[in-house]
Amino acid sequence: MNHQKVNIDELILKVREELKNAQYADSFIESKFAPIWAKLKEFMQLRGTMLYDAAVGLDFLEDVYGLTVFKKLPQHLAICVRAVNVLTDYKQHGIILAKARRKVHSYHPEFQELFQGYIDHCKSEGRSLDTLMLDSKVDTTN
Repeated sequence: MNHQKVNIDELILKVREELKNAQYADSFIESKFAPIWAKLKEFMQLRGTMLYDAAVGLDFLEDVYGLTVFKKLPQHLAICVRAVNVLTDYKQHGIILAKARRKVHSYHPEFQELFQGYIDHCKSEGRSLDTLMLDSKVDTTN
């Protein structure tokens, strides 16, 4: 990828594939990123272009969400920024940059069995560890 503009539909298709390869859940992609990408495409259509570059992404975030500073954002706006940044990162670098690392949670041994039982129950209901905001490895050393 390079700094030239690229068709937004092609970019989104490639990014979806890369996100799946990076172990992002389809449900996450569809519920979080896809609605924002749909708004981005609508924004671009209204401006008469379907060619994406970083400037288009920044204009979208500013015009649609009023975002010019990306610090201390509430979660619903942070996901908007992430949805645009993942497109820009892939366009510019040809890769999806790694998700933020989650802290390994440690539980007092007295409560380990109780917490692990709850985590196992949630996983059996189909919740992902990311949804539970946990790593797949729980540290029991404390």
